[in-house]
Amino acid sequence: MPIERFDYSKNNLSNLLIDCSKISRLVLNSKDIITYLFEYFEHFETKTIILEKHYIDDDFLTDYAGYYAQCFKPYRKNCCRIHFFSINISDSDIEKIILKKHELFNEKILNEHYIGFIVIKPLPDTIIGRTYLKVYEEINGRIYPIKRKYNVHLFGLDLFIKTLPFQEQDREISACATCALWSTFHFTALSRDFPNSILSPLEITKVAINTYEYFLENLPNDGLDFDEIKRAINKIGLAARFIEIKNPDVFKLAIYGYITSEIPMILVVDLYDISQEPYENIGTHAVVITGYKICDKPYIHNALFDIMSTSLFIDRIYVHDDRIGPFARMIFNKGTIEFDKKPCYTLSTSWKTKDKRDGLIVAKPDVLIVPLHNKIRVDINDVSNIVDYFNAVFETIFFMIANRNKMYFKERIIWDIKLVRGTDLKRTISNDPSIQNTFKIEFLKNDLPQFLWVAAAYYYRKKSLELLFDASDIKQGTKFHSSILYNNDIYRVINCGLRNNLIKDTLEIKSEWEILKNFI
Repeated sequence: MPIERFDYSKNNLSNLLIDCSKISRLVLNSKDIITYLFEYFEHFETKTIILEKHYIDDDFLTDYAGYYAQCFKPYRKNCCRIHFFSINISDSDIEKIILKKHELFNEKILNEHYIGFIVIKPLPDTIIGRTYLKVYEEINGRIYPIKRKYNVHLFGLDLFIKTLPFQEQDREISACATCALWSTFHFTALSRDFPNSILSPLEITKVAINTYEYFLENLPNDGLDFDEIKRAINKIGLAARFIEIKNPDVFKLAIYGYITSEIPMILVVDLYDISQEPYENIGTHAVVITGYKICDKPYIHNALFDIMSTSLFIDRIYVHDDRIGPFARMIFNKGTIEFDKKPCYTLSTSWKTKDKRDGLIVAKPDVLIVPLHNKIRVDINDVSNIVDYFNAVFETIFFMIANRNKMYFKERIIWDIKLVRGTDLKRTISNDPSIQNTFKIEFLKNDLPQFLWVAAAYYYRKKSLELLFDASDIKQGTKFHSSILYNNDIYRVINCGLRNNLIKDTLEIKSEWEILKNFI
């Protein structure tokens, strides 16, 4: 039968993976990604498997026609697709569901219990193809901004899932960078700001290496370099921004600023086996950042900025790691580890050592790659430098006032910096009852840039101020656009300091004076 039902168990799933792909049980059991998926399905209390035995997957079909069909050994072009539900569904239930005569299992109930699907490729090793699996629960500070709603058709039913597509690298036409780009392009293709065509792994590799002749002679199945990654991003109409990671706090700032704005990021790391000295560099790897976790207290590694920002509360990130699985966690380690006689900050990974030990493979973050609209020219670090100065002015004045009045400086401003569309910001302002009507009318009548960096200042856990920066400004521009006051707490402090010349010696030499003029 083209569609079959099974009770979920590790053994049943293993048998299906073997039957669909012809992978050996020995190879299957050795794969870390399979172990991860077993844990994932156990977490979501999976009850039922539904198998589509003859499934045509567009991505694999494109790759098959361009590569696998040219092999002497005949590989199948058909895949299998396996669906997972956290509810018991029997064979008789399926018939009633198809006829829409089931009293309990309507589309709404099925969608609530739908975990997602995995396409199984007919290959002897790298079998995990296009995969849509639901994100983990967004609780306890865990957030997954990089997800989209994808429609899934089964039995004539309209199911859906909010996720980011994932697949395993096949090491033939794609390595980790290609898989990272594939997931990223699936997300940006559905964005109103960064629409692009969806490419298969083979098509990504082709556009990345530039020439057809080079492709025929040298298929880069060991990975793409930075120039090739940039070329692939540029070819679909986006600009590639490379952010070198020298400081984990700046790393977190960029993650929060872009990911919260629903802009995916590719993280390139060096992996090290620290099970014994000397530590072994086991290679460079690329993953897609899908989310992060906010903890209760900030952890400052080596502050480059003096501001206290929301990003400092991030203690881990979640990534699509094509060797481990979707939404794998990477935790910021405290302290440093010395590699090549240099102290380095690291993240823990879910990778295992050759002898299958956990917790001994760490990642040293090197570069963030951000696919952006070409009008977004101002980087988050440019904005942070300006906000850092403004924050220093505020705290300097406040300390002076506090000392004069024998007050205790109890609370720091917490800054929340992210990228927004001008139209979305206007909609937010229009619907915000806390903003005075006179300001609201004046603000909404004026033009705004297409993209803005918004630095929101929270004082005593209340939003007091937003500083707006034109994300499309040139490097030598002032970048500052305007400000929005939500209450007068910060305004009164800075206005008092300016009127009393408490910091007059530092103002004339700062370009950030454009901001401070708003408080006189």
